[in-house]
Amino acid sequence: MQKPLLQINNLQTHFHMGKRVVKAVNGVTISVQPGETMALVGESGCGKSVTAMSIMRLLPDNITKMQGEILFEGRDMLKMSMEEIRDIRGKQISMIFQEPMTSLNPAYTIGEQISEAVMVHGNVDKKTAWARAVEMLELVGIPAAAQRAKEYPHQMSGGMRQRVMIAISLVCNPRLLLADEPTTALDVTIQAQILDLISKLAKEFNTALIMITHDLGVVAEIAQNMAVMYAGRVVEQGLVADVFANPHHPYTVGLMDSIPRLDGSKKQRLHTIEGVVPDLSALPLGCAFADRCEHDQEKCHLESPAVQTLADGRQVACHYPLGGGV
Repeated sequence: MQKPLLQINNLQTHFHMGKRVVKAVNGVTISVQPGETMALVGESGCGKSVTAMSIMRLLPDNITKMQGEILFEGRDMLKMSMEEIRDIRGKQISMIFQEPMTSLNPAYTIGEQISEAVMVHGNVDKKTAWARAVEMLELVGIPAAAQRAKEYPHQMSGGMRQRVMIAISLVCNPRLLLADEPTTALDVTIQAQILDLISKLAKEFNTALIMITHDLGVVAEIAQNMAVMYAGRVVEQGLVADVFANPHHPYTVGLMDSIPRLDGSKKQRLHTIEGVVPDLSALPLGCAFADRCEHDQEKCHLESPAVQTLADGRQVACHYPLGGGV
């Protein structure tokens, strides 16, 4: 069996917020194979972005705990020095952020920002790096690339800026690309173009992709595997087609039921998951989803469920998984 490109084991990332300790990531275990597209799904505040920032080691100073394993090509990134991390970051692992305007430097031209990554990681001269920058702008679909490379971020539209971010992230041909809701700040008409571009280029570069999103339509479109997160944990993980067809965790079922259906009645109300996500600084003793779950039993409120592998190969953190997967 092929070894995973990325293997995260029991990752815990906690922060100080005043006198509270926020358990933003609380025992995440996922694996990504070379060239695979994995979707990390969940509502806002569930720990998706913090998981990605933990992989990149781009965390604020108020971090109080970061433990577990982040194995990239067999090496634990949590045990690496910052010098080793900087050598990997941008070269072997890259990231596309939600808002390109805050990610790009307004004082430098687009070409300078793309070519900088080439010079830092590629050991080439400025002229060669600039030519590579123009080539990447052409590859991501920016017209008159040679001229646009001389422009500044404010001179481009939101969609164009995100294309620039894709060019920067892929210019060094990384093994792994993290995309943190890369279409959130874009118009709906542009979103599909950007997603298609990311998916297409990831395949061309044979780059593994972790797509962070709360949009299940995006998941169905581009991912092979998915991990559903809730309150800092992965509650269900498996093949996208299998999870969509037969979800086993009650939270996943709730997410699927909330998708509007074209074949439903016009008068049919959209399904909602009652209640709110628990405070990550005061998590309950048992299952974090128990107070919102329609199938909860006494054990759910007293004991946190361990992740179990069901007969169909699905991994689920639930005492009483649904759908006959046991």
